Amino acid sequence: MFDPAYDSCDAPDAARVERLAAALPAPLAELLREELAAGNRVLAIESGHPAPPVGVCVILQQPALALAALPAEALPARGLVHRRWPGHVQPSGWTDAKGHCFLLEPAVESPAGAAAAPSPDPAAVAPAAAGAAVVDEDLQLRARARLGPSEAMRAWDASRVIDHERWREGTGYDLDALARMTPAERSSVETSLLHGIRDWRDVQALAALDTPRARAALRRTLDEGSDALRMAVLREAPHLVPADADGSAARTRALVQALATAELYGGLSQALVEVETFHPPAVMDALWRGLRERDGGTAVHFAATLSYLHGVASEPFDWSQRPFFLRFRTEDAAERAAAIAELRRRLALPAD
Repeated sequence: MFDPAYDSCDAPDAARVERLAAALPAPLAELLREELAAGNRVLAIESGHPAPPVGVCVILQQPALALAALPAEALPARGLVHRRWPGHVQPSGWTDAKGHCFLLEPAVESPAGAAAAPSPDPAAVAPAAAGAAVVDEDLQLRARARLGPSEAMRAWDASRVIDHERWREGTGYDLDALARMTPAERSSVETSLLHGIRDWRDVQALAALDTPRARAALRRTLDEGSDALRMAVLREAPHLVPADADGSAARTRALVQALATAELYGGLSQALVEVETFHPPAVMDALWRGLRERDGGTAVHFAATLSYLHGVASEPFDWSQRPFFLRFRTEDAAERAAAIAELRRRLALPAD
């Protein structure tokens, strides 16, 4: 991660550029120093697209002068890769094999009246000589005006710091800030989230982005994630749950798995909330099975949920019936069996 001492800065001075060069990967550091010696200069140092959060973007005033005369086949030996992003403020640039840091060239446009040339192969073509390029001054001014992350990006980054109060209150990331970002900033955030989906907040943010990559990641999470993450996908992105003829198979599988293995603060609480409105026979069977086989603390909540679903409790955990529910907080097989028998009698169900 780059140090704020030289990250996100407009028109950096020579000392700051030298500190930056010292931290860049060797191929890019060498290229940057060659550019500076050839008369090019750094317009800005930025975070965001195309660099991931661990990297940095260096905006050059002109296309890479030091590489103009080199044949394309010489570039791999220098450890350099040329990439293009048509439509962005900086549509092309240089990176190394790792792709974390970039030297970005200014946007260029063809002289008036000139025919548009076909797009070159980004892996094989060096940029045009500086004298042949006409700098788009409007885009360059916009690049200069960026003084680091936008207000929306700063608000988003602040919301991702989960302190005790945010954890206790169940506060998610700032989705309003996410909506205010530029497309490039949202792409950077998406890449960061896809590096590791850790809890329900990440799931909620990816569901809000709702891009093809985000949807694919959430579908994988529903298949392969922890109980807590699966429950988060059911809640935040129900439209991504694959459906069979009655639209319930995947949801049922996820809930049955959670009822069998999840811990109270690791997906079980979320599963019990889902069960309040979705309880096909397989889910009901899982509740009764857990009532017999799971630990006493979990059995208490299963008893309360079954009472609610059968209409003999006014809420999912009816505190007026708490003394009865607490009878299930036992690991003694005979006591647990007696409590289950009493519950079935209360629910007007035949003996187990």
